[in-house]
Amino acid sequence: MTDYVRTELTADVLEACLDTPVTDFTPVASTGSFATQTHMGFSFTVESSADETLGSILGNDPVGGTYSIYVGTPSVPDETPPTVVLTSNAEDPHSGLFTVTATFSEVVTGLTAEDIVVTNGTKGALNGSGTAYTLDVTPSADGAVTVNVAADVATDAATNGNTAAKELNVTTDQTAPTVAITGPTGVITEDFTVTAIFSEAVSGFTFQSVSLTNARMVSEIDSSNAPTYTFVVSPTLGTTVEVSILADMAVDEAGNSNTASNVLTVQAGSPASYFEENEDAIRKVIVGDALRSLRSNVATNKQLVQGALSRFESGGDTVEFDVDGSLKATSSSAETNGTFFGQTASEDGTALRIVSGNFDLQRDAETGSSTATINGRVAWEAMQSEATLLSCYVGGELAYSNLDDTFSGNQTRVGVNVGGYVVQALGEGVFASGFASFGLGSNNLGISDEVIVLESDYTTRTAIIGGSLTGTYEGEGYELRPELAFSYGQTWIGDVGFAGVAYGLTDTELSLDAGNVILANLTFRPEVILTGGADNGAKFSFAPRFICESRETSTRVSNCGMGAEFGITHKSEDGLSSTNLRVVRDRVGGRTQTSAMLHLQRKF
Repeated sequence: MTDYVRTELTADVLEACLDTPVTDFTPVASTGSFATQTHMGFSFTVESSADETLGSILGNDPVGGTYSIYVGTPSVPDETPPTVVLTSNAEDPHSGLFTVTATFSEVVTGLTAEDIVVTNGTKGALNGSGTAYTLDVTPSADGAVTVNVAADVATDAATNGNTAAKELNVTTDQTAPTVAITGPTGVITEDFTVTAIFSEAVSGFTFQSVSLTNARMVSEIDSSNAPTYTFVVSPTLGTTVEVSILADMAVDEAGNSNTASNVLTVQAGSPASYFEENEDAIRKVIVGDALRSLRSNVATNKQLVQGALSRFESGGDTVEFDVDGSLKATSSSAETNGTFFGQTASEDGTALRIVSGNFDLQRDAETGSSTATINGRVAWEAMQSEATLLSCYVGGELAYSNLDDTFSGNQTRVGVNVGGYVVQALGEGVFASGFASFGLGSNNLGISDEVIVLESDYTTRTAIIGGSLTGTYEGEGYELRPELAFSYGQTWIGDVGFAGVAYGLTDTELSLDAGNVILANLTFRPEVILTGGADNGAKFSFAPRFICESRETSTRVSNCGMGAEFGITHKSEDGLSSTNLRVVRDRVGGRTQTSAMLHLQRKF
């Protein structure tokens, strides 16, 4: 092993090695310790007298050349500025806080939070050291947050200031999506659709996002028109349904959670709503009862006039007491009628005080409703002359209806009426008669169906007029009795108030306009009675009928038609009892009606 002796390098040693004089010998101090030094060396100048062969050793022109010889890397000054790159963990668009990272190309010092400039945002504390620093930024508003690092705010070990960073831009969306819901504006009684409209596209909206009170969702959420969503809910009837969208249940592209929606309030089934839906059926009950009452009153007035006409024709034959009954039936209704009659004559026989009563039972086969009516009247009848009979009367009415239709229940009516009639002889066997009356009725109605119970007290007014022109011509074995008659009756009902209970709720402000009921009839009836000269009191009759009628309830129906009437009448030998059977068949307005009437009469 060769032993090496460390010798200090001097100019003399170098001259001895190169065999040539050298000048300007300058040793270069080594850096670090001997074991860790990075470079060492020296420089010198070769004199011009040096051997040219030295160039092959030194690799240069040896004449007057200056050489620097080093071992390792020479120490040179650090004049390169550090660079910085800005990055963030945000994805455009971004909502809320994000972190900015400043990465330097070498270790720097002196950087502070104030050196990082943020626009449209607020900064947090600066963290980090060496080459990496972080800073939290909270956006101030929608738009772009810009982050800058200016030049020369941080230095490296050689005190070089940094270069300016490329500006960092983060697009921000700080606005939370809003949502508005719409649905029915009135009262509902069935499943209904709710529409939720978001202000922008969102994700995460499901049935769990919907708050429901007194209802349940019965359909999937339809997102085909997003950000508009629809779904169907089923209400609990009789309650107030509330539908809303909860907050923080859906997010937009930037991650903003939605705000809570408005609250949709829907009344699910109320007495008022059910009442409104069934107004036609309720009105039908009221109008139907008023129509039956009007028919009864028209019939009563006709009976009074017919009785007066009969007495007029018979010369004032006085009957102290009379019982009368009849039965009328059709395919859609049945009607029975009974009357009692009593009269007291004045001493001179020119005036009568008449007490009469009427019992009327009507049943509508179509609806199953029936009405029983009792009328009582006291009339004062007097002959004004040999050709004129006048009468006035006061009366009362009590009616009870058993209603059985869409709504069932009962109705009670108490009424008072006043009126009068006249019979005028126009010639031999020719008579004109007329009547007029006015009445007030107090009605108590109670009806219900499976949902609602209704109670009402209301008043009606009724006016009736009518008249006839009749003649009598007697021939051998027959009688001809032509008659032209008319009647017009109107009942004013108007607004009817109700108290209703439905779905456990009570409403005392229900009402409907029931309008008016009008009955008008014009009939020409030339009756032929065949007596046959029989002594058994039997008579046969036939009467063609020409009829025009008008009935108005919610709508007006007017028709004309014709028909025929067949009858048989039998009187007892003592003249106190009579039986009258009549069959009538009419076709009016395309409708055929057949009826049969059995009329029984007994005088006491």
